[in-house]
Amino acid sequence: MEIDLENERTKKKKGQIKKLHIFIVSALLLMLFLTPTILFAASYCFNQILARAPLLLNSKLTPAELATVKYILWKEDDGELAALETYLQDSGLEWEKETLRDFAGSKAVKYTAQICISQEKEYQALDFYHNLNLQAKRFKAQAYFAEWINFAVDPANMCLKLGITPHFWVKTPGLVSWSGYHPALPGAIIADGKRINYQLLTTNGSRTVEKTVLAVPALLEDF
Repeated sequence: MEIDLENERTKKKKGQIKKLHIFIVSALLLMLFLTPTILFAASYCFNQILARAPLLLNSKLTPAELATVKYILWKEDDGELAALETYLQDSGLEWEKETLRDFAGSKAVKYTAQICISQEKEYQALDFYHNLNLQAKRFKAQAYFAEWINFAVDPANMCLKLGITPHFWVKTPGLVSWSGYHPALPGAIIADGKRINYQLLTTNGSRTVEKTVLAVPALLEDF
């Protein structure tokens, strides 16, 4: 009788172990099945957000077919410079390095890369900046994005078309500048208590040379 009870316990334990194995295998298979779906959904959501970004060529408010995109990485200390430069070398772009000093002797290192893009490559260029911005935080640096075209745009139409509500608006002879926050653009800075992550500048009728720039989060160089 004792042997029968022991056999029964052994069978019961084996049955529980078998069920546990089946559960673990099923869970692993479910994870393998769902992981690509989850990643695809996350990628799709990000791409949907990215597709709403106020970019110049896709605005269809200009006859421009090509744009110049400039990436700038600005770092004010020497920490992790070697690791940062390794990352930039592996990025697939050609970067120029410039060391700057002010009158007080403070040093900053500026890395610049420039590419020419068509409308089809515009969101890809912004996606690259999104990743660059994430890496910049890791290296305690600041990333900047600027898209240039050789045409002027109408500021009011641009704001209406792209769903932009400017926080700051400046108009001078030959130039209109406005800046604000757009949820589809990465990063932000604080200006007068407001979040800013883009700046748009365009020439007006008093200039003979037309140009427009979209800068994220702000224009670092002269217009």
